[in-house]
Amino acid sequence: MGLKRKIIAVSLCLIMMLGCINVNVIDAKASSFTLSANNDNSANDGLGAVDLDWSTYTKKNVMFKGYQSKDNGITWQSISLMDYTSVKNINVLQIYPIDNAKNQLKTWMETNGYGKGIIKVNSVSLGDFNANPNTYLKDSSGNWKYDVIFFGTWDSNGPDGDLNESSMEATRQFILSGKGCIFGHDTIRAFIPYFFKLGTEFLGMSGSTKGYSGNATSTCPSPSLYSTIKITKKGLFTTYPWNIGEVGTILTVPACHNSQKTSVSDIWLRFTLPSYTESDYNDENNFYLVTNNNCAMIQTGHANGNATEDEQKILANLIFYNYQLSESTSVTDNSAMDTTAPNKPTVTEKDSKFYFSATDNGTTYKHKIEAYAKSNTSTPIDESNVITSTVTTGIKGYRYLYDNNKDTVITSQNGTEVTSDAIPYSNEGGYLHVASVDNAGNISETTTIVSKYKNKYEHWAWGFKNEGNNSNKTAFLLQTTYGEETYGEEFTPDATYGLTVPNGFYLAPRFGNGQITGKWQTFNFGTKITQPSYVMNFEYDYFPTDYTITYNLDGGTNSSSNPDSYTVLYGVKFADPSKKGYDFLGWYDANGNKLTGINEGCYATFADTEDLYNRLNKRTTGDISVTAKWKKHDYSITTNKTGSGAISNSGIVTYTNNTSVFIIPAKGYTTSSLKIDGVSVTPVTKYNFLNVEADHKVEATFTISQDRKMELMQKGYSWIDLKL
Repeated sequence: MGLKRKIIAVSLCLIMMLGCINVNVIDAKASSFTLSANNDNSANDGLGAVDLDWSTYTKKNVMFKGYQSKDNGITWQSISLMDYTSVKNINVLQIYPIDNAKNQLKTWMETNGYGKGIIKVNSVSLGDFNANPNTYLKDSSGNWKYDVIFFGTWDSNGPDGDLNESSMEATRQFILSGKGCIFGHDTIRAFIPYFFKLGTEFLGMSGSTKGYSGNATSTCPSPSLYSTIKITKKGLFTTYPWNIGEVGTILTVPACHNSQKTSVSDIWLRFTLPSYTESDYNDENNFYLVTNNNCAMIQTGHANGNATEDEQKILANLIFYNYQLSESTSVTDNSAMDTTAPNKPTVTEKDSKFYFSATDNGTTYKHKIEAYAKSNTSTPIDESNVITSTVTTGIKGYRYLYDNNKDTVITSQNGTEVTSDAIPYSNEGGYLHVASVDNAGNISETTTIVSKYKNKYEHWAWGFKNEGNNSNKTAFLLQTTYGEETYGEEFTPDATYGLTVPNGFYLAPRFGNGQITGKWQTFNFGTKITQPSYVMNFEYDYFPTDYTITYNLDGGTNSSSNPDSYTVLYGVKFADPSKKGYDFLGWYDANGNKLTGINEGCYATFADTEDLYNRLNKRTTGDISVTAKWKKHDYSITTNKTGSGAISNSGIVTYTNNTSVFIIPAKGYTTSSLKIDGVSVTPVTKYNFLNVEADHKVEATFTISQDRKMELMQKGYSWIDLKL
C-alpha cells in the first residue's frame, strides 16, 4: 500500500507540472443545496426585493447563477447574483467594427470614469475576432477571460459588420456559460445573418417592417432620428452604479433609431416624444434598450463614437447588470420588485368626504440557483430547490383627479397624490378619477366616480309692498332647497322641484337662471338641461293670486274705494255703496252671510316662513261675489201751523209713495199762508206729495176773518183775545 501511494503522488506531481489538468478541483462531498427566501418589502428604495440564501451549500470551487420566474415557473430568466459592494473588477471585451471605434468603450468607462474604476476594457476588431474568437475569449487553460463582451459601436456596425460561423458559435457558448453579452446599434438586423441568429435566440428579435426612431409610422420620415428616451421600468439596472432616474424620467442620448422588434418584455428604455400617443410609445418596435437573461441590445453607436453623459451611465449600469455569475451564497434580488398594480380603489362618500380603500396585490416570484464548476461554467453541476415569494409593498396612498372626461386614466404624470384614505368632498369636475398607489409606485386601474351636484333652488314669494326680506322689500324668501343631479345627465326643472304653494299663491311655470346662457333669463318648465360641472342656481317664483271681487249693486252705485280684486296678503274693508231713495243694509255673500270685508285687518308682515304659511292658511281665498242689500228710505212729512185751523200730523212716507196733507182753517179763519219746503204756494186745503223722494215740510198760517172778529167782539172778547 505504501508503494502504491507513492506512485500515485508522483504521478499527480508530474501531471501538475506538465499543466495537463486544472487545479480547481470541485469538492465532490455531498452538499445540501437548499435555497431559502425572505421578502424584504421595504428594500430597494421601497420597491421591494427578495433576500436569497443558499449558504448551506458547501461544495468548493464553484460559481452560482440565479434564475427568476414571474409566470409560475413557465419561463425563467437569469438574474445578477453580484454583491456589487465587493466587486473589484469586471472585465469587458469590446469587439469593434471599425478602427475609429477602437478604445471607444475604454474611454467612456475608464478615462471618463463612468466605470467607477471597476470596469476594465480591452478591445479587438471584429475582423480579428472572427479570425480566431477563442484566442480572445479564453485563456490558455480554456477559461473565459471576460465577464462581458460588447459588440459595437458604429453606424451600420461598420462595412463588414457580421460574425462568421465560428465566431457566432464561440459567442453563443460564451452566453450559454452565463457570461454577459451586449449588442450595439445595427448589430442585430435581418440581413446580417449571424448576429441575427444570436438576436433571435437570446433576445427574441425578429425583422421589423418599419424603422422606429420615435415615430410609429410605416417608415422613418425625415427627420428620422430623435435623442430622447424614457425609463419604462425600475430595477437593479436603473440604480447601480448610477441612479439614472425613476420610471418616466427622460434621458438624452445621441440621435439614433431602431430597426428591429422584440418579443422580450424587459424593455428598460423607449424612444419618446411629446407628440407620442400611448400606442406610439408601446409599439413593439420602440425600444432603445432591451435585456433578456444575460444578453442585451442597446442603440448606442449610430452617432459614430459620440455618447452623452446619460448614455455613458446607461452603458456602465448595463455592464454591471449583465455580470451575473457569482461566488456568493446569498444575495438580495433587487429585480424581484413589486411590479403588480394594486386593486383599483372603492370610493364612498360620507360626512362631506370621499373615502378610498384598496388592497395591494404584490408580485409573485419563483427563484432557483444553479451551481457551476469554476473550470466549466457551461453546464451546471447542481440545482437548488425552487422557492416562491410574493413581494407586496402595501398601499402607499391614492392619486386622484377631477376633470370632465369620463375616460381619463390616472398615471404617475397626472392627478394629486395623497397618503390619507380620504379627501374633502368636492365636485370641481364632472368626474372624480381615483387610482391606488403602492409603495413601489405601481398604480392601479382607475375608478371613476361621476360627480353629483346639489343645485340650489331659491323660492321667492312676491307681491309684498314693503314687508319682504329681499333688498327692496318686495319679495319674501320662503326657503332654499337643493336638488342633486349627476354630471352629464339631463334633468328637467319643473313643479316637482317646488315647495308646497302657500295658500292664495301660485307657482309661476318657469324658473330663472343666469348660467345657462351667461345672463339672467327665465325658462319655461320642461326645459331640458344637461348638468354641467358646477352647481347651478335656480329661482322659483310664487305670486299671490289676484282674486276677483264682483259687486252686485242692485241699481246702486259702488264706492270708488272698493277694489275690483284682492290678494291673500292684504285685507279689504268694504265701503258702502249708494242708491237714491234707498238705505244700504250691507254686503252679503251667496250664502246670505253679511260681509264687511275680506281678511279684514290682515297685512303682509310675517316673522318667518312658518308664520307665513300658518297665517295664510287661515285667510280667505278665491273669487268673491257680494250683493248689496237695500230698503226703501222712509221720508218724513213734517207739519206746522200757526193760528186756528187743522193740519195733518207729521208722518213717514216711503220712497216713491204718495201722501196728502190736509190744511183746514177753523170756522171764521182762512189759510193766509202755505209753505211747502219753505216755498210759499197758493193755500189749498189738501196738498198732495207724489213719488216722495225727499223729506218735506208743510207750514200753514191761519188768520181769523173780519166777520168772525166782529162776532166774537160782540160776545165780549177783547181785541187782545182776538189778536191771533
